[in-house]
Formats: sequence, structure tokens, C-alpha cells
Amino acid sequence: MKDMKIGLNIGGRIVLGSILPREGSFLTLGLAKGISSKVFITADEQEKYEITEDKETHAINYNKEGLKEIEFDFKIKEIELISKLLIELDKQEKIDIYKYPLYVKFVEDEEVDTNGKTTKTPGRE
Repeated sequence: MKDMKIGLNIGGRIVLGSILPREGSFLTLGLAKGISSKVFITADEQEKYEITEDKETHAINYNKEGLKEIEFDFKIKEIELISKLLIELDKQEKIDIYKYPLYVKFVEDEEVDTNGKTTKTPGRE
């Protein structure tokens, strides 16, 4: 595996931030901090994508522009940490519909659509 560019939309960036560890080794927390600062949603982006939180459900909402992916450069060690975290969540059967796209991008080489068709995940050659 090598360094890669991976596209993430606003939802993916929020979910990625939510799975990063809050404690661990010095190295792990350093990697998590680097990933977090890379995908951090700025005040300008909050305004541009009209990001809001529903006070009752705590759901995060954003406009259609927020669905567009932005490419981020991830180092091999960052990818390994994200992959490890997602694999652990999968073992615990805690991959939900929000984490599934991240799992496909960072762990799987292929994605199967609802018709059973398999396609290569971009950037995972």
C-alpha cells in the first residue's frame, strides 16, 4: 500500500472524525490529530455547505454541495490507522450505513452494488 488521494464528502469527513481515537499511544494520537486536522470542517465550509445540527436528533444536515467529494492526501500510516479502526468496528458489527462508504474507501478493494455487480474502488489499484 502507498500514500493515496481519497475523496470524502462532508458526511464522510464528519464520520471519519467520529471514529478517531481520543486516547492511545503517542504515535496513534499523533496520527489521529493529523487526520483530524486534515479533514476538519472550517467555519467557511460550515457556511458554504449550510451545515446545521438538528437539536432533537443531533443529525447533521448540509446542502447538496456537501455531497461533492474533495480529495485528501493520506499517508500510508494514516490509511493503516483508519483501516485498523474500521476493521475493528466491523468485527464488533458496528459498521453502519454512515461508516460503510469509509470502509469501502479505506479497507475494501472492491464494492458490490445492489445488483451484485463488483467494481474496483478508485485509487485502490
